[in-house]
Amino acid sequence: MKQDVTATSSVQAVPGVERKTVVRGLVVSLIINAALPFIIYTALTTYTHIPSLIALLATGIPRFSTVW
Repeated sequence: MKQDVTATSSVQAVPGVERKTVVRGLVVSLIINAALPFIIYTALTTYTHIPSLIALLATGIPRFSTVW
């Protein structure tokens, strides 16, 4: 028997979830995972003059909040 395989979108509508809620979650995630690490790294290397490796390690701290 041969099954008919159709291409489906990777983003499917979830009942009860509005687009506004999804976009808000995406924005919050981008702020936590992209903007905050950049700001932390820039601030630490510019104003405190700590080594780059330590600053890079410190940028991983905001990401732990999304794991829990």
